[in-house]
Amino acid sequence: MSRNQGTATTPKNLNYSIYGGKGIRVCDEWNNSVSAFVEWALANGYSQGLTIDRIDSNGSYCPTNCRVADYFTQNNNTNRNHIVEILGESKTIAEWSRDVRCVVDYETFASRIKRKWNPFLALTKPKQKRK
Repeated sequence: MSRNQGTATTPKNLNYSIYGGKGIRVCDEWNNSVSAFVEWALANGYSQGLTIDRIDSNGSYCPTNCRVADYFTQNNNTNRNHIVEILGESKTIAEWSRDVRCVVDYETFASRIKRKWNPFLALTKPKQKRK
């Protein structure tokens, strides 16, 4: 029986459609040896407060497609993110909201993009004071 029985790689799991159903797997090296995975993680900088992130979010879990990342980095590497292009640069809404050129908070910027504002204006136009 596979170590992953009952995980997102089996059809009965609720997350199967976004992992196993898309062909995402854990490589044999890690699936067959927890110590091999732990050794890789520690050698690549894993520590408490960090996570293992797939570089290509459509790819499998393996040494060549994984990295140690903080939660901000991992959350910006998902298929559900909205990528916005401004001045020839493509970033997620969260990344743009942290950019020094952004003059509004995340919620305002995200709301403006959702309402189809010009991305440059959404980034650079200060909020109006309410009367």
